[in-house]
Amino acid sequence: MKPEQRGLGALHKALIGSIVLTIVLSLVPLANYVLLPFSYLNTHVHELCHALIGLATGGNVQKIAVNGDTSGVTYVYGGSPFFTLNAGYLGATIVGIAIMVLSASPKSAQWVLRGISVLIGLSMVLWVRGDLIGILSGIFWTVALFVVSLRADKNTLFAAQFVGVQQCLNGLN
Repeated sequence: MKPEQRGLGALHKALIGSIVLTIVLSLVPLANYVLLPFSYLNTHVHELCHALIGLATGGNVQKIAVNGDTSGVTYVYGGSPFFTLNAGYLGATIVGIAIMVLSASPKSAQWVLRGISVLIGLSMVLWVRGDLIGILSGIFWTVALFVVSLRADKNTLFAAQFVGVQQCLNGLN
């Protein structure tokens, strides 16, 4: 029997742990506030998906607003309204799946988290305007994801899987 067949590998442990922690946090009163920052992250990714598909279909992104109530709006002029409007929830869910799939090892998780950090940082510079909470949450996630990505260990793997699970679940809302 191969070593990886003897028990759960680090990836499976991280994914299962992420799911269990998510369930526990969602069931314990007031613990759901721990997940609130992930709602802001989801809004940033959701709106960024609108922006990127708007650009890909020939549109012009004017701005992204992420609001204190975790809502958001992306102002895109031109491009394909059909694809741009449908890019938010679908794109955010696809990003969550991609995070989980691409973060198969601590090293790959490191690069995935760093990539998301850079994308959010670029969107902050280029498009995010308005609500102070939205701006602060974007800065927070840019820095937090980058800091977590500085190490390539089992904690980085867990963090990436947890972010991926949260992204998928929030993307379905």
